Amino acid sequence: MPDEYVNISVVVAADGSIVEATHEQEQVADIRVQRLPSGVFDVAFITTVEPSTSRSITKAIAEGDARASVEGLYCNFSPVNRQYAHEVTVRVRISSSPEAEPAGEGFRLDLQLAR
Repeated sequence: MPDEYVNISVVVAADGSIVEATHEQEQVADIRVQRLPSGVFDVAFITTVEPSTSRSITKAIAEGDARASVEGLYCNFSPVNRQYAHEVTVRVRISSSPEAEPAGEGFRLDLQLAR
């Protein structure tokens, strides 16, 4: 069923800025990234889809020698916008090799959000 999933892809620079964000349908808005001091990034957006955290698929790929791992997918009801009533946050940790630049590495997050 094509409407069962919403595909989202976000490319994030090492400083936390969004390089590119794409999604197939108009069910996603306001994609943003917050870089936390602990080396974790929170990629968040609002959506019209009430997501299933157990059926959604996430994959993060880091640039260079770093490793990216998804630490969690969190969903909340957002009463601010009735059209986009659900806020989704994906927490991504970037682990750099000892030889890597202190500034860190960027990454790509691919998410298949399931209803």
